[in-house]
Amino acid sequence: MQNINKGKILKVTDIIACKDKQTISKKLYSKNDCWISLFSFDKETDISEEYYDQAKIYFVLNGKVKIADNILATNMAICLAADKPFGISSIAKSIILEITIKLEEDEMHNIVKGKQIELKKIIDYVDESIANIDLVTKSDLKMMVLAFDAGQSLSPHKAKGDALLIPLEGKAKVKVDSEVYEIKEGEQIVLPKDVMHDVQAVTKFKMLIILTM
Repeated sequence: MQNINKGKILKVTDIIACKDKQTISKKLYSKNDCWISLFSFDKETDISEEYYDQAKIYFVLNGKVKIADNILATNMAICLAADKPFGISSIAKSIILEITIKLEEDEMHNIVKGKQIELKKIIDYVDESIANIDLVTKSDLKMMVLAFDAGQSLSPHKAKGDALLIPLEGKAKVKVDSEVYEIKEGEQIVLPKDVMHDVQAVTKFKMLIILTM
């Protein structure tokens, strides 16, 4: 990933500015047929209706927007099919994550194209366990939601690509190399590739992981 600090706790407003009467975009990742970008919108700003030749996945980091005919608030997501025109307009100051991707039907899981979802509601907690549900599985991108019962943890590990961790509910401790951070909803962290890390839930904890490879 680029244009984003890695291995430390961030607030999305640290990554991209939100300016009066403006819409701003910032690229975080691009490889082959996949792009990840952030967009910030002042209240009542918009991107006009357009066609795109690849699928789009949107996740609202904060605020409220209208995408196509769907109203999305913080921690809601939607996947839109290619070659269908749509626009984006902001109802409040908002920051959204956009993933542009060539997406086959068998690479998408637990998402219905064109229907908004609140990600923390698609998975339940399991006593003394960690539950996992896949959203996208490709050779160069994986998206999943995890639910940790309080006190549960992933064993230390490293990945072949950077991973963006976005809390959806609760608090957790994240260890990156030798540094330990506490993270909660409204914050993010990029876990750098080839660096040991682990996650331990302080409370019941849900998170979205976007792994680039």
